[in-house]
Amino acid sequence: MTKWAAAVAPLMGVLEGREEWRAASRQLTGALVEAVESGEFDALGHAQSVTDLSLKLGRLVGLTEREQEELWYAAMLHDIGKIHGEQGHAQVGANFLHGVPHLAEAMKAVRHHHERWDGQGEPDRLAGEDIPLYARILAVANSAVRMGGPDRVKGQAGKALDPRLVGLLEKLPQ
Repeated sequence: MTKWAAAVAPLMGVLEGREEWRAASRQLTGALVEAVESGEFDALGHAQSVTDLSLKLGRLVGLTEREQEELWYAAMLHDIGKIHGEQGHAQVGANFLHGVPHLAEAMKAVRHHHERWDGQGEPDRLAGEDIPLYARILAVANSAVRMGGPDRVKGQAGKALDPRLVGLLEKLPQ
């Protein structure tokens, strides 16, 4: 994965303008995620759904455009480590991103998206606001997508999920 990123980086330099680079980068990321998701039929589209919901939550908490951009990558790539299987996929995915300094916060989000508000998660058993904000956003969005909507995650507020973010999720139009 890191070799892939290093190989693609020079190609990005030939694109004219920031918007072309941004579009190409997102298309390549989407293609990579789709390739990983294609291994499980029920996973197809999961990353995009988590991304869409994460960005809505990110706007509600007041993330800047730059922060929203990094959240986009974190959400799209949150399960990229599953290329090596389910076990430890968050750490594997974070390792893939370690050589991308512009995505340092996304790397933390990928690593910690299975932490729990109550400290019973993995990999580092972080609790509450010690869990990076992007990871908490991903956890809420991921749970809502997996469980079938905001009503189904209410019971996890203050246990597995950030209660403030669950409250914001409930305010989003359905």
